Amino acid sequence: MMHDIKVTVYYGPLVWFEDQVDEEEDEGLLEEACAHDERHREIRVIQEGEESSKYEEFERPNRLIAKSGDYASLSEHVISNFPGLIKSLAPFELHLHNPPKQVHTHLERTFTETFEAKSYKYPTVTHETLKAFRDGFDQHLIGQESVRDSILAALYP
Repeated sequence: MMHDIKVTVYYGPLVWFEDQVDEEEDEGLLEEACAHDERHREIRVIQEGEESSKYEEFERPNRLIAKSGDYASLSEHVISNFPGLIKSLAPFELHLHNPPKQVHTHLERTFTETFEAKSYKYPTVTHETLKAFRDGFDQHLIGQESVRDSILAALYP
């Protein structure tokens, strides 16, 4: 069951990631991890003769999504055992935006057959781009010619 978790890691800007995953409200990894933690803290007392089937069964989430800012909310031990968290949540799909290198490495090793990494293709800086930057700079920042020249020298030596 756990080996069918499709893990996709995205490296790039947040806007691009959001376009790629088209996130729904109930798909946040942090929210699902908190709910999972609450379920594990719950104590159930079943009286003799009472059916235990009336209690809610765990429903496997379709997909979970984490954005780059979400990792700061996780403690170090969760980051170091990220695949363990994912296995216990058992989503069908996991989509991560710019995860820490340790998370990427662990997931790639754990979900070898279903792991995929995608990267945003940033536009390249051309001579024409630099000319447009130089010519339009004064319209945005007045009196900063030395800054403009320093930036241009760094971008195009």
